Amino acid sequence: MGRNVHAEVSRKNLVMNNSIIQGALVDMYAKCGLLKIAQGVFDKLPTRCLITWTALISGYANHGYGIEALDCCEEMRIEGISPNSVTFACSLKACGIVGAKGKGSEIHVEVSQNGLLWLNPVIGNALLSMYINCEMLSRAEEVFKELTSRDVVTWNILIAGYTKYELHEEALDLFNQMIQDGYRPDAVTYIFILKCCGIVRAGDVVIEIHIELARQGLLEKEPEVNNAMVHTYAKCGCLRASQEVFYRSQTQDVVAWTAYILGFIEHNHASEALRCYTQMQLEGVYPNAITYICLLKACGMTKSKCKGQLLHAQIVNNKLLAADPSVSDALIHMYADCGSLSKVKEVLDRRSAPVESLWDSMLDAYANHRHCEKPFIFRDIMTSNELFPDTVTCLSCMRA
Repeated sequence: MGRNVHAEVSRKNLVMNNSIIQGALVDMYAKCGLLKIAQGVFDKLPTRCLITWTALISGYANHGYGIEALDCCEEMRIEGISPNSVTFACSLKACGIVGAKGKGSEIHVEVSQNGLLWLNPVIGNALLSMYINCEMLSRAEEVFKELTSRDVVTWNILIAGYTKYELHEEALDLFNQMIQDGYRPDAVTYIFILKCCGIVRAGDVVIEIHIELARQGLLEKEPEVNNAMVHTYAKCGCLRASQEVFYRSQTQDVVAWTAYILGFIEHNHASEALRCYTQMQLEGVYPNAITYICLLKACGMTKSKCKGQLLHAQIVNNKLLAADPSVSDALIHMYADCGSLSKVKEVLDRRSAPVESLWDSMLDAYANHRHCEKPFIFRDIMTSNELFPDTVTCLSCMRA
């Protein structure tokens, strides 16, 4: 459709003299991820204005091409075009992507001097994200305190930053401050805060949040929040509450089922997790890679080799082994836990790039199951593959 529109406006000679259409074309291709075409359209323009430059810079930044975005910013300035708020925000995002602390700090000074930082929360939010992504959390905290224009996104960015750096108590404190200052949390806020609650086992806070979410009807409106609530209750050991939230949810998709199953596994109820999978199949919900990883863990915990082999067959049929190395890792650990050492070696041999930690799992399994000579044999295989034994490897050999 977009290319048809492009062809039509080109046929009518509407592109060359209309900066709005030019910017819209570059923006359309960039948003679709067709960055080479966007760049090609841009390069053919007789003149480039702020609109077209910003559309291209935004496209690169939003698709993770930070260096290209920053290069465009420099070229734009060389042509004598000054950035606007959107350009600055995209430039800061690009700095965060590539870790360009110095350039980000320069932009910080510039937007402070021209007053944009205090007038536009979009720039303040981009600045916060940049410092967090550049591992300058203390600087982000300073910026947050200085901002006179905040919105819920501003609070979410810093809460997410605390969560990223595992400062969960600080995230919870900031959440409380957010509410005290009169800001209303949204779905993103609750997802991050529920994650923090699960990690620090703040069950009392989870109950308060549950009451508020039920009052607002967010559990029904936002499936991701509902799934987070299921998982958080389980993390806190409140399995019955987790079960109630799960069965009351209107959307029991694969993410919800996986969160529910994971809760049982984390509290060593592996058999219940496997029963949930049976029910999940009856409901016609198909597992994803994360579901399989959880189920393989449950099979290993219960030494259910037969069920593990059935899952293995499904994984192969769904072509997940090549798509996600974590699935093959989980298979190796499952077979090792079940004492099926030949299957461990079979899966490990099919990996394109075996890693030391997985060889260590296999060696440890041989030692646990009294195959005394095997750890030494596979130690030699590791060395021949230029995978040198570490402390775990040596301990496994000593135990054998």
